[in-house]
Amino acid sequence: PEAFAEYHTIVLGDVSRELLNDDLRELLAAAVRDDGVGLLVAAGTQTMPHQYGSTIQDLLPVKLDVTRSGNEAPVYNPYRLELTADGEIHETMRLYDDPGRNLKVWAEIPPFYWCAAVDRPAAGATVLAWNASVETRYGKMPLIAYHYAGEGKVMFVGTDSTWLWRENVGD
Repeated sequence: PEAFAEYHTIVLGDVSRELLNDDLRELLAAAVRDDGVGLLVAAGTQTMPHQYGSTIQDLLPVKLDVTRSGNEAPVYNPYRLELTADGEIHETMRLYDDPGRNLKVWAEIPPFYWCAAVDRPAAGATVLAWNASVETRYGKMPLIAYHYAGEGKVMFVGTDSTWLWRENVGD
């Protein structure tokens, strides 16, 4: 945990289970919970987070639908991101200082075609964005959320399509 504690925040993408083995997952979880290391988990189609057990999944601000790894949208009906009321004012979702302009830009974000199979937010989590196209038995599917896991803050981004957000805006 001391090696992980040297970092303020650790970002995990769709990393394979071989690279993030059982021992490293335990050390990472301890660093987040006990040492306050921040963790950003970006979901991916290959392994993250559906192929990881409770060591990683229990850190997440969402509860997964364990019956499947993800949701694919048909090409003719892609998913849309929708900011929550919390997301509209949260600094991580602020692309512009002007609230009206910020909402307009988020509304024009290109659609996406895959997201992690999330059932609901975890207790105490703050949802910043929903997948506006998918509802579970608990309501809209959380797409971006965060909470505290012990001493550390954990954020979850439930799509691997954030690269699309740069579309039509240059380098």
